[in-house]
Amino acid sequence: MHRELAEVQSEIDNAATAQAQLRRQVDTELPAVAMHEHARAGQAGKVGKALDDFGGDLLQGVAALITFVASTIPFALAGTVLYLVWRRVRRGRRGGAADKR
Repeated sequence: MHRELAEVQSEIDNAATAQAQLRRQVDTELPAVAMHEHARAGQAGKVGKALDDFGGDLLQGVAALITFVASTIPFALAGTVLYLVWRRVRRGRRGGAADKR
């Protein structure tokens, strides 16, 4: 009888050890799964944030384009005036050279 109790106690100890190992494994896996789900949710959040920022980014790009065009207008006008003056000077030189012939 004493031997049977020892065997039963041994089986209970083995089962308790196995249960403790399984609990540690589950406790280790749960944070890993939670971290994986959190990472996936974070990436989905990035896509959502990008979509939310799209309108603002588009407007910021349009504003930058308008600023660029507005800042190049004076240079374009100055370039056009200089080009017209240069053509007039060249035409005047050619006309004077043609009169000498």
